[in-house]
Amino acid sequence: MEFECFSDLSTAVDQADFRIFTAARKREDDANNIRLRSALERDAEMIACIYNCYIQNTVITFEEELVSAPTMAARLAEIQNASLPWLVAN
Repeated sequence: MEFECFSDLSTAVDQADFRIFTAARKREDDANNIRLRSALERDAEMIACIYNCYIQNTVITFEEELVSAPTMAARLAEIQNASLPWLVAN
């Protein structure tokens, strides 16, 4: 799966809003279909993409350097190896 990362947070939000709106129109009960699941290694690329938008455009995180997908996968594994949850929404 290919993900598009945005350097501008407003562009990313606009794209996400459009995708959510489109999905909601396809399924009226879309809000009831959100599922939480344990994150998988293959989710690291998208998690890093989302996280990097916040690194670049906000002061919410203390990180200053972008996080690569392999680095995010290592963080994910570290958390899960400590028997802690890392959840994603589908």
